[in-house]
Amino acid sequence: MSKKVEGYLDKYLPTTCCGCCEPRTGVLIVSILGVVSAIFALGSPSVPSGSSMHNWTIVLNLFSLTLSGIGAYGAYKRHFMCTKIYAYANFVCLFLNIITMIALAAVAKDLVYHSCMSHPNPTEEVCSMVADNANLFVLVVALVEIPLNVYVTLVTWSFYRTLASPSLGETAAGSGGGQYFPANDDDIAVSNKV
Repeated sequence: MSKKVEGYLDKYLPTTCCGCCEPRTGVLIVSILGVVSAIFALGSPSVPSGSSMHNWTIVLNLFSLTLSGIGAYGAYKRHFMCTKIYAYANFVCLFLNIITMIALAAVAKDLVYHSCMSHPNPTEEVCSMVADNANLFVLVVALVEIPLNVYVTLVTWSFYRTLASPSLGETAAGSGGGQYFPANDDDIAVSNKV
């Protein structure tokens, strides 16, 4: 990303996560939840094993598990490169999520209608009613999911920028820095790591 865009984003980044903890804690919680979610998804796949989408579902869940693991490690160890990978990946996933929601909204009604009609003993009236509500469902999900993803992405970016910017008083592990990161604000010390 260009320096101009990064500078613009820095003005609007949250300084806390959910108003109660630092961005590092928020990134750690979200990435651990991502690891747990991916493990559960691998353990109970939602796509039948005979389906052509089964292998893609496994690949996407493994990718999610790996990415969330990188995020958890980066936040826990304050590792600059892992946090950078996780922050950029969050931006990419956010845009892919928005595109997916738009595409789903475009085809939801027809998809639900044809799925309903393929069941035994379908009724035209019931399938039409269910299909008419499909776009409303997609809209409700998008109105909850997209702002939440934007906020999580901004919190992740805030933590990444904190590690990237020496002017913010932190130096990332693995970047040649020698600052000690306290567990809380009362335990501030500086060490000389070699």
